[in-house]
Amino acid sequence: MTDPALPVAPTTRQTLVGSGFLVGAALCWGFGFYAQRISVEAMSPLWAVALRFWLAAPLALLALGWRRARGVRVPWGAGALLGILLYVIFALQTAAMVHTPVTRVALITGLYAVFVPLLQPLFKLPRPGAVQSGAVVVALGGLVLLCGLTGSADAQLAIPPNVGDLYTLLMALLSAVLVLVMGRFAQREDAVALNAVQILAMSACALAVAPLVDGASPHDLDPSTWWSLLYLAVASTFVAFLLQLLGQRHVSPSTASILMLLETPIGVVAAVVILHERMAGLQWVGAALALVAVVVAVVAERGKAA
Repeated sequence: MTDPALPVAPTTRQTLVGSGFLVGAALCWGFGFYAQRISVEAMSPLWAVALRFWLAAPLALLALGWRRARGVRVPWGAGALLGILLYVIFALQTAAMVHTPVTRVALITGLYAVFVPLLQPLFKLPRPGAVQSGAVVVALGGLVLLCGLTGSADAQLAIPPNVGDLYTLLMALLSAVLVLVMGRFAQREDAVALNAVQILAMSACALAVAPLVDGASPHDLDPSTWWSLLYLAVASTFVAFLLQLLGQRHVSPSTASILMLLETPIGVVAAVVILHERMAGLQWVGAALALVAVVVAVVAERGKAA
């Protein structure tokens, strides 16, 4: 008898469906960069994160009640671990928005797809090859240009390198860890129940941290801020992470990372078109290098697995 806890090789159809789920998640997150910017213009980053998760919590409770009524085992431990990790990731990304343009945050975030194959040996997955290692070097060079650490004064971004870039880079590293950990849990846990628990864990973290660090909650938020928070709660939190969990049941971490990279160009386009942000010539070169390195690294990983 087959152990239901063990992962089963997905069929082609399952892989295609899983890939579609991950692309959907990337779309939700890509437009979420714009919503995050609006939220941090109205309140502190920690309160922006807190309100987002608290608005998502009722949906999580409803989903959890539905799964428990159907006799599904609730993965409390796995969900709590993912929720804590996700809270730190979102707190770092939201805080970065205060200091760094959305375009730069979106592009640096995409480097998590380079970190995934580098971290795979820690999860007993294949080590990166020479091509992947070279991609990391190229990506780091692109990051130097993207953040304006070199070049003439005219080529610098309007906002110089700052702590927001460091926050985003750390967030990208933690996001790679998340993809690998989530890939493990997604194989053996119910996606709806796991998503619900991780959202409740994020909400609990927000409840503990935001009032302690930033004091009283914000007041008199305008309608655009509430709509942004609602989008972040429903689309970028509840829906997007459910889609990621469903997708990673049938797609490997390295493949998942390249599919979810759509988040980066969507975020950049939204920032340039909607927020009217600009990047100088060398920053566009750096962005291109970073994106090319990401694609090469993950495609190389897929080639090894084929």
